[in-house]
Amino acid sequence: MKKIFVSFFLITGAVLRCFTQAPWPSSNWDVATNLTSIMGINGVEGLSGVHYNPTKKQLFLVQDGGRLRIIQWNEQSGNHLQLTDRNLGGDLEDVTQINDDENEFWVVNEDGYKIERYQYSSNFSTFNSLRSWNLLSPSGGMDASSNGGPEGICFVPDSYLEAAGFISSTTGGVYSSQKGMGGLFFLAHQNGGQVWVYDVNKNVSNDFELVGIYNTKREESCALSFDRSTGLLYILHNIDNNYLEVCTVSASLVGQNYTLNSLQEFHVSLPTNGGKNMEGIAIKPKCEDPLNPTLWMVRDVSGSQSAFALKQFRPFGLVGTCTNELTDAPDFKAMIFPNPSSGLVQVVFDFTSQTEIEVCDLQGKVVFRTLALFGLNTLDLSALARGFYSVKVDGVFQKLLLN
Repeated sequence: MKKIFVSFFLITGAVLRCFTQAPWPSSNWDVATNLTSIMGINGVEGLSGVHYNPTKKQLFLVQDGGRLRIIQWNEQSGNHLQLTDRNLGGDLEDVTQINDDENEFWVVNEDGYKIERYQYSSNFSTFNSLRSWNLLSPSGGMDASSNGGPEGICFVPDSYLEAAGFISSTTGGVYSSQKGMGGLFFLAHQNGGQVWVYDVNKNVSNDFELVGIYNTKREESCALSFDRSTGLLYILHNIDNNYLEVCTVSASLVGQNYTLNSLQEFHVSLPTNGGKNMEGIAIKPKCEDPLNPTLWMVRDVSGSQSAFALKQFRPFGLVGTCTNELTDAPDFKAMIFPNPSSGLVQVVFDFTSQTEIEVCDLQGKVVFRTLALFGLNTLDLSALARGFYSVKVDGVFQKLLLN
């Protein structure tokens, strides 16, 4: 009888606010690669948001004064080239994309309290504003405040929401997109630090719905980045110091409010020349190159400090697991899903003999044992504490998150 050993490396207290800060998992700000000069010597002040397109290897950057820049990265040579520098207007705070192959991007305008959709030509000669969504409208639910509005934006596809059991804080039920986008927009708010989630009809201006408001570890949030290779959300906090929080896209009811489940928090590496106003982050998906993951960060500074406004941290210790498929030979295969899971885990085996599964804690103590049969098996792990687990199948490891 073939035996599968499932070892669980438990991180206790995976619910938000139970994690202590971890050291910055890369070089510090001062020695990280400075990319600012690629954008020219003038007009780089007030960088506020950045997004990475992993398919085209491009960085999208926005500034407080409404400027957009697109930078091409040659990963093999390490070279960067600015492709365009455009003035779109407005107080642009962050930028994201839905489909890496389309010549479209979305921005959040803080002073205008809007989500805006743009389209551009392949040669970057034309940029057109297509639609917008007013966050101060009844559908948006926000209130205007002085320099304290939405500052970060990212898109999370439905597949990740469904796997995580994402819950709408307005209804208390599981939720995935209903407006035809195939996912939801997550927005970071400066006042209060909450993440606001919206379901948007991309073809009709102001046709959208507030799905929920979710607390984070801090009382201010300024940027978001979603790693589609691990399903984890990175939140940048710019309050008293700078912090980078890593969450799942699941939430727990804490008192009367829903709170995103936090896995880790890093104390951001700060520059020694002042200008600690970090405003934007972008990540290269961890699982594209697990041995050399990358993070970019921008800061909102002026004067001489603006010569060091965009930095690349490579490698960077991104969090998360890279695959949910396990193989040790062509004739042996197992798959575990959903991942993350709320407790019920489906395990599919591609062999006919019975297989023993053992679940152990960090000290190697067996806490769960069962026989798995050919085909689909359901493991009820809901009695185990929330946290990361590591699944070992004949020497092949796979992490599983219970949330």
